[in-house]
Amino acid sequence: MLNPNELLTPEESAQVDGALMTAKDRFSTRVAIYALRILKQVAAEGGLPIGAVAADDLQGFIARDAAAQARLAAQSMAMDDRFVQFWSNIIFSAQKPLGAIAATHQCSLASITTAQIIDWFEAQSKASLGS
Repeated sequence: MLNPNELLTPEESAQVDGALMTAKDRFSTRVAIYALRILKQVAAEGGLPIGAVAADDLQGFIARDAAAQARLAAQSMAMDDRFVQFWSNIIFSAQKPLGAIAATHQCSLASITTAQIIDWFEAQSKASLGS
């Protein structure tokens, strides 16, 4: 179960930590896993496919997200328009790799698994280290 003060479950974090990839790629993997979760929630709330989630939809969701507010409060920070814009940009940045993962597995964004995300980033990391 996801603690409201965490971006990933402990199991997801352990899976990412166990993958053979650079720290940068582990960070990107974590962002992609979290982004997919949030995009699914926003899509479900709006009755949209994940690919149709717009920046306004995402920003509204983030501004209302009690878990995000709790994470910020735990760090003595507050939710403001600049943070909402920043956080939505982070989440939207994951759409490109998520799209590549879906294409690799010939599936929809909604059906991508955590294991597929980790495997894809691990393969990308190994490929960049090998070149």
